[in-house]
Amino acid sequence: IKEFIMKSLILILTVTSQMVFAETVKMSVPSISCGACAKKITNALKDVKDVEKVDVDVESKVVTVQTKGAANEQFLRDAVEKKAEFKVESISR
Repeated sequence: IKEFIMKSLILILTVTSQMVFAETVKMSVPSISCGACAKKITNALKDVKDVEKVDVDVESKVVTVQTKGAANEQFLRDAVEKKAEFKVESISR
């Protein structure tokens, strides 16, 4: 029973730490105009460490990024602006 309790506590702590540090970041990118833009941004962001999911809404011109750790806004901005070549207007959490 002691071993089971220890394994359960380790599992709970692991899941909790991942939940605590996971973040969702939204970026306003006004120049998004088509699916090709969305793909270029998605590919650039997927190369950023800890990015798990990228959703680009062409209509609202918002990029939503989910990370598995604390999001580094500058890395995300750099990926969109320097690699994908789209200007980020604002970032929010």
